[in-house]
Formats: sequence, C-alpha cells, structure tokens
Amino acid sequence: MAKNSGLVARIPAGLTDAAMASLATFLTGLVGVNALDDVTRGVYAIFFTAFLAGTVIPTQLALLPAETAAVARPADERLNGMWASSRIGLAVGPAALIPIALALAATLGRADAIDIVALTITASVASVVSPIQDHVRRMLHLGGRSWRAAATSGAQLVGVLVSLGVLYLFDVPAVWIPLGALAIANIGSVAFGLLGARPSPDEGIELALASLARAGRWLLLMALGPRLSFFAASLIITVLAGPEAIGFAEAARIAAQPLYVLGLGLEAAVRPHAMTAAAEKDRVSARQHRRVFYPVVIGFTGIFVLWCGFDWIGNPFAYVVPAAYEVGGLVIVTALASGMRSALLPHMAELLGARSERRLAMVTLKATPLQVLLALTAGWTGAFARPLGSTLDYGARLVAHESWRSVIYAPDADPPPETDKQDMPA
Repeated sequence: MAKNSGLVARIPAGLTDAAMASLATFLTGLVGVNALDDVTRGVYAIFFTAFLAGTVIPTQLALLPAETAAVARPADERLNGMWASSRIGLAVGPAALIPIALALAATLGRADAIDIVALTITASVASVVSPIQDHVRRMLHLGGRSWRAAATSGAQLVGVLVSLGVLYLFDVPAVWIPLGALAIANIGSVAFGLLGARPSPDEGIELALASLARAGRWLLLMALGPRLSFFAASLIITVLAGPEAIGFAEAARIAAQPLYVLGLGLEAAVRPHAMTAAAEKDRVSARQHRRVFYPVVIGFTGIFVLWCGFDWIGNPFAYVVPAAYEVGGLVIVTALASGMRSALLPHMAELLGARSERRLAMVTLKATPLQVLLALTAGWTGAFARPLGSTLDYGARLVAHESWRSVIYAPDADPPPETDKQDMPA
C-alpha cells in the first residue's frame, strides 16, 4: 500500500519551489505588461503563448517519460539518469522553435520589426532552456531532494533579479528584457541544479530518445493540443478584437497566476504519492493527497476572488498589474480558470501513474477545441474570450478524468485497455 509518509512534510518545499519559480516568471511578465505599449504588449502575449507551446515538445516527448520511468525505481536511485535525460531534452529542444516561428509569421507587420526580432530571439532561447530547468526540479522532487529543487528555483529567481538589474542598467530596450532575463536565469538555474544535486552515476540506466518518444507521443499530444489551441485562440482574438484585448487578457493571467502557483507547489509534493497510489490501485492512499490538495486550492481560489478580483485600495495586484483591471471582471473569470487548471494536476499525476497516457491525450484533444470556439466570440466577449475558453476546456477535462478514476481504482480491474506499458522505457 502506498503510504502517506512524508507527504505533508514535503509540502513546504514544494510550495517554496513553485513560488520562487513562478515569482521569477511573474517579475519578467510584469516588464512585459507594464513597460510595453498596448500593441507591443499584445504581440508579446502571442510570443509568450508560443513559448509555452514550445516548451511542451521536449517536456512531453522526452522529459516526462524519463520521469515516469524514474518513479518505478527505488527512491534513492531515481536521480540516476538525470544527466542523460537532460541531454536528451536539450537535443530535442530545437523542436520548441516551431511555435516561435508561427508567432513570428502571425505578428509580422503588427508591431515594429525590431521588436518582433527581439521577441523571436529571446523566446527561442527561453523555449529551449526552460524545459530542462523544470525537468531538473521535478527530478529532484522525485528523488526526495525537494529542498534542493526549491534552491534551484531560488537560483532562478536570483538570476532573474540580477538579469533585470543589469539589462536596465545598460539601458537595453524593454522588449528584450522579459523573455531575455528569463532565459539567462534558467541557464544559471540548470547549472546550479545539475552540478549541486550530485546525482548517482547513470549506472544501469539506459535512456534513448526513441524509447522515450514512444512513451511520450501521447503525452505530447496531451500537452501540445491545449497549447496550440490556446495559441490559435489568441491569434483569433487578436484578429477579431485587436492585440489590445490579448494584452489585457495576458495581464489578467499574470494577476491570477498565484492560484496556479499554489497548485503547482502542492502538486510537486503530492505527485510521487499520487502516481504511486494509482500504479498500485490504492484508492485509500489516493484519498490522502486529495484531502490535502483540494480544500487548499478551493479555499484559496475563493479568497483570491474576494480579495484580488476587484480594483480596490486593498488589492496589491491593482498596483503592480493595473492593465489587468482595465476590463472589469476579467481577473475574476481568469482566477476561476486558473483554479480549475490547478484542480487538473492531481488527476493527471494519477493517470500517468496508471500508465493511461493515451486516455489523457484523447480526453485533452476532445476538449481543446472549446478554446477556439470561444475565441470566435471575441467580437462580442473581447478579452473574456480567452479565460472563458480555458474554463470550458479545463472543466470538460475534469469531468472526464474523474469518471476514469473509478476504472483505475476498481478492485481487481484489468489495466486500462489503452495503456501502452510496452512503450515505457525501463
């Protein structure tokens, strides 16, 4: 039976890790939404969306399969192979540039050419490096070194602060700064995490891109579908409502980001427990991480909406991200979407532990068109089209995932018919 050993004890490290990593991204995002004009802010939002889409390619195709394989090993051996998997992820990294190229094609002529060049270069570097940084942190959590993972995020945060200071000191144009500072910080953070973790030698660990990709093809579909749908929806909203609408939606996303940060922090702590419980079909153990996760996420979502959903004197985000409150109610809808996105995380960890990658992919691909359908209403809904589309997407996936859990934990149930265990690397 999977035990609850150390689950609650890992939560502070998981929250610290996610908080510092997200604060680093938050600080660079503040530059993007506050230092740029309305039009350039909208173009930046397109490139940031492309950056998010690009990072899922190496993550899902190679890095997450390597992490899933690591869960099958004893805890003290899970870091074996971290260097090898990181090298493979870096080799796949150039594939992350495909969405960046699409963003370049979509934004030509919508802003100054030099601004588009700056965003193309910085988004490209960040797209290649960021997946490796996330992978190193997740591996450290899986290997029981959660505080080392938090320290790796701390190195990223320090790198962002230093990079922002230096770039501003040398009067670098603002458009180079958001994704540029993030890329520089991630390079330093990867070095810190890999060199400082001192994982065991890669003895007996055979990792090859071909075997990882066989397992990761479903994960890639699962993650790339929503990203591309989100990207396509952003382009449609830009055409129907103008780049300003996307700029306001991006500002609201940044304001509501703490809710997803909370979810990521909790998920970092419960992920190994959730995956093991699902792999062992231990319904009782699975309830333990849910009793930790969902009350916190639901409670904080309600608190955030009441405290930070409105533009009033006691709302700190009204001062640091004023553009988020240009459209009344936009932050509230975005916060609800962010909370629902967090609610998906334990479901996904359990289905991965049960080796139901194909099920995850199929559910996701069926739900993601909702993003695009809502984007088509942007002529009437404006900036609301993006968070409304996200809410419908996440809600549909939650319902489908919850129904599948009864299959995973059914006593003496056969493995899910779509499971491809033979595809998983040893």
